[in-house]
Amino acid sequence: MPSDRQDEANQSETWARVYDELRSQQSLASVINDPFRGSRLLRGQWDGLGEFVGTVWESVEELNDQRETEGIDPAVLARIDALIGPVPEASELQPYLDTFADVWDVYHRNHRRKSRWPNASAREVASSSRGPPEDDDLVAAREAHFAVPPEYFSTSFSLEQHPIFRQSLETAVDRQEDLHAELSGYMDMVEVSLFEHIRKAQQDRLFDSLASLGEPLQQDLSGALAVVRTLRGHLKEVQKLQLHCGLAVGRLERRKRRVQDVLQKLDCLEHVRQCRPSIQMLLQGRDFITALDLIDSTTSALESKLKGLVSVKSTWSQLLDFGDTFDRAVEAEFVHLSSESLLQQEDEHETGQEDEIGDLRLRPLCQCLALRGRLRAALNPTLRDVVLSQLKKAIKLHTKFLLQELEEVAGDQEAGDSLPLDGASPKDETASEAPETVPAEAEAKNVEGAAPGITSALCVLAFDKFVDFWRRLLGFVLVMATRYSRYACQVQAIAAEAHAVNANDSAEVALELCRLLEVILAQALKIAGALLQARQKEHQSLKVRDWQNFLRLTNSLLGKVDQVQQSCQIKVKLGDHVGVEIQASLRAITHSQTKNIIEEFHQKCLLQTTQVLEQERWDRTDVPVQYKKILRSLLGHEAKLSDAGGAADEDADQPAERYLHVEGTQYQVVPAALTLLQLLADYVQLCHDFSEMTAEVVQRMCQLLRLFNHRAQRMILNGQAVQHKVLPRITAANLALSSQCCGLMAQVLPLLQTQLGASGESHGNAQAAARGAMVVALLGDLSKIASEFAEHRSALFGKLSDLLRVQYEKHSQRWLKVPHCDTGGADIWKGDAMAALQGESSLGEHESLEGLVKDITAMYRVLLRNLNYDSVRKIFARAFEEIASSFQQRLEQDVSAPSPPYSDSLGRSLGDRLLLDFAYLYRELEKLTGITTPLQRLLCDLVQHLQTKLPEDPPKKLHPVVLEALQRIEHEERAQARQALQQRAKELARKRAVSDFRSLLRHRHGSVIAGWRHAIDSEEEQVTFEAFEDAAADALKFTGDLDGLWEELVAEHEEVLLLERLEPALVEAKKSFLYACADRYGSVERAFFEMDIETKPLVGQEETSIACALRSTCRKIAGCCLSTQTSKELT
Repeated sequence: MPSDRQDEANQSETWARVYDELRSQQSLASVINDPFRGSRLLRGQWDGLGEFVGTVWESVEELNDQRETEGIDPAVLARIDALIGPVPEASELQPYLDTFADVWDVYHRNHRRKSRWPNASAREVASSSRGPPEDDDLVAAREAHFAVPPEYFSTSFSLEQHPIFRQSLETAVDRQEDLHAELSGYMDMVEVSLFEHIRKAQQDRLFDSLASLGEPLQQDLSGALAVVRTLRGHLKEVQKLQLHCGLAVGRLERRKRRVQDVLQKLDCLEHVRQCRPSIQMLLQGRDFITALDLIDSTTSALESKLKGLVSVKSTWSQLLDFGDTFDRAVEAEFVHLSSESLLQQEDEHETGQEDEIGDLRLRPLCQCLALRGRLRAALNPTLRDVVLSQLKKAIKLHTKFLLQELEEVAGDQEAGDSLPLDGASPKDETASEAPETVPAEAEAKNVEGAAPGITSALCVLAFDKFVDFWRRLLGFVLVMATRYSRYACQVQAIAAEAHAVNANDSAEVALELCRLLEVILAQALKIAGALLQARQKEHQSLKVRDWQNFLRLTNSLLGKVDQVQQSCQIKVKLGDHVGVEIQASLRAITHSQTKNIIEEFHQKCLLQTTQVLEQERWDRTDVPVQYKKILRSLLGHEAKLSDAGGAADEDADQPAERYLHVEGTQYQVVPAALTLLQLLADYVQLCHDFSEMTAEVVQRMCQLLRLFNHRAQRMILNGQAVQHKVLPRITAANLALSSQCCGLMAQVLPLLQTQLGASGESHGNAQAAARGAMVVALLGDLSKIASEFAEHRSALFGKLSDLLRVQYEKHSQRWLKVPHCDTGGADIWKGDAMAALQGESSLGEHESLEGLVKDITAMYRVLLRNLNYDSVRKIFARAFEEIASSFQQRLEQDVSAPSPPYSDSLGRSLGDRLLLDFAYLYRELEKLTGITTPLQRLLCDLVQHLQTKLPEDPPKKLHPVVLEALQRIEHEERAQARQALQQRAKELARKRAVSDFRSLLRHRHGSVIAGWRHAIDSEEEQVTFEAFEDAAADALKFTGDLDGLWEELVAEHEEVLLLERLEPALVEAKKSFLYACADRYGSVERAFFEMDIETKPLVGQEETSIACALRSTCRKIAGCCLSTQTSKELT
């Protein structure tokens, strides 16, 4: 402890001496807190890194010199040096200085300050190196400015935000002396600066100069002001003398000009008053262009030369009245000529001449309206209203004329009854053909009452006559649209000439022309739609093909109308105009009537489906070829049925098939299923014919499918076919065929959905995309309907399984209640039980099992004739599961085992006898190869239930020896069956190889015999294996089982293959040929000599082909090039 205290005391003493030394080296600047007084080391004023290092080194040298001069104790210096450490050289600091050398220039430039040089020589050196010298006062002022902390120059600075006020009270008290000293230093600096400025002003005698210059300055200023006042007076006198004469001359000139203006206005006023009768005469003579020029010139004169005169007010009002009268007259004439040119009746001989005359009359009117700015108002609403009112009359008159013409062509004598046109006589009807000669009042009267007559006349027209009427009516609309397009181009050209300066007015006129065309066409098509709507009831019963042709005609004519409209917009330079849909009303009517036709077709299909299902007997029927094509077209594997009409005659010769094939699956069908396929094909055809109505067609198709499924379910599953006395009872065959139909629909509908979805994809506008989305949503119902058909099929399978279970329950009542018959023979279980069981023809089975086996076998055969193996296996698997469950429940009850016939000896107990019954069932039912797996599972379940549920009583217990013997027998029989199956597979493979080889010969050469002659042997009818192998591999490229083919056609003891083995029909062909020759000519020899053959008695293939025409069964021999031996036999 004492040593530690001594060390601390020594260390404190050392630091105290260091502090004293440091205080002794302070300068005046450190004492007065002046940061800019003292050495440059403290002020931080350097021009570069080298100057900074030099400054540090100079300070160190000064300190060393001071130490030497003051005679400080060397021991103290040594301790100080030991504490501070050695002073580094400049080269040692160079790596550190290099780290910030790149940013030093920027820092120095931003923080550089001008310093006071210690002497004049240094100041001169600095001035010569840096530029012209600066004043000491400026340098001092700059230094004083930099002495103030920069935060005081901030715009947001306030005294209360100074950092010193944020210090704690304790810190402020502790630093009170330091702060007071610092503040005193700053105040001293300010005081010294002020004193020096005052002293310098005194030295320059500034205050004395200001006091002595006051009176002379005032005298000079007073003299200058007196001179200025004198000059201004003289200037005013001169101006008065020079401007007085000029003002007099100007007043006289102004009066002269005013008198001239008055005379000109009087002349102009006289001219304006004389224009009134001229304008009236021009209007009466319909010289609108000259009248317009006169009105414009007069108006211009009033507005420019006579503006503001009170005496011209009456003339101005009269001119305005003339202008209004002129506008009304021109507008009325323009509307009259326009409506006349647009709605005039077409005449082949006079149309061109009348159009030229109309254009000449219309041009000045259009020019006047365009120049007056009234063309747009004349088009809309004046011309629009007039044209629309006359358009209705024109269309009705034209309709009337068309109906009369059609009636005359048809030769109907009762025209008054069938076409009541207001009781008009033939003379009146003839007059109606030329509507331009009919007076306006009579025309209006006829049109007002024509609607009922037109409607009744349209309703009694045949559809082909109505199609002709409709074509001519829309043709009239097309002609009117074409005429208006020409009219619009003329008006637009005239308006463009008149509005050459202002293009906006021309664009507005073009827009009004396009709108007027839209209104006229929309109204015309609306009237045509009303006429079409009058025949709605008549069109409901139309055939789809007729209505499709009608829609095709309508769309074609409407497309031409739309082309005319687009062409008109382009010609008037308004191609980007988007107007209203002019065909909306007519298309809505055609859409509605198309929907009615589809609905009528749908109702017929529903009625047909209901009738077919009510009369269906659910018997299998063969599938004609046309239904196979219908199915392929539904699935998209073949062209449309309408495109395959040319092959109908060829299909009639092809035989019907037993199954329908869908994606590799075979289905037997009933007539109702074929009818449903035909109806589905009709619906799909409707989707193609009316693509815009696909959603409605698909919706109704789904209704038809659901109706078929529900009605079929009620007829078979619910037994309504028996209630309606269509069937005496529902058989397993009926259920199986119904399930086949359901399976067919369940597999076809998803494929049909994919096909319709692919064909219905739309890439058009937004409306087409929305319609396509709706179709896709409706097509989703086909998947649901397919699921409903699949559920219906599962229910039918369940019904078939229930039939099997019912048969089992009927036989199990006797099997498990009545005891087995007593065998009464020798005990077969003594010795080799397995050999005894194999030798026994009867296993002592229960007599009721024979009936169960017959029922199961009959059910299997019925189902296999109508279903595939997979479906039969599912039905029996479900039935066998229910049978095993029922057997388990029966064993859980008390099963009697009377003695006799049961005992505890081997093979005599109830368990052993039941095992033998199971063996009998397996032996009898294993022949049904389609249900082998469900049967094995059934027997396993039965044996398991027998082992677990049968009591261990002596007369009931199961002996393991019996079970083991039966299992060994089963294994051996299964091995034998496997060998037989393999042998059968080899036989089938050989037969398949023969069939493939024959098919290859027919495909390559047309027939087996021709292939033999071309590829195998052209002379002989037999061939060795080597030659046959070479021909099959090289010439025919046969890749099948060649060895199996040879084994199938050639016996073991034979070495050659005969042609008649490969084509057995050859032998019959030869015999048939010989018999035909004998029947017709008496003998073969006579036949050869009577036939027209040049190389008698030898014949070749061509002559034989001619001879084979004797009988169709002899055609086989025509394909064979007869060998020499055969020719000799024939001769």
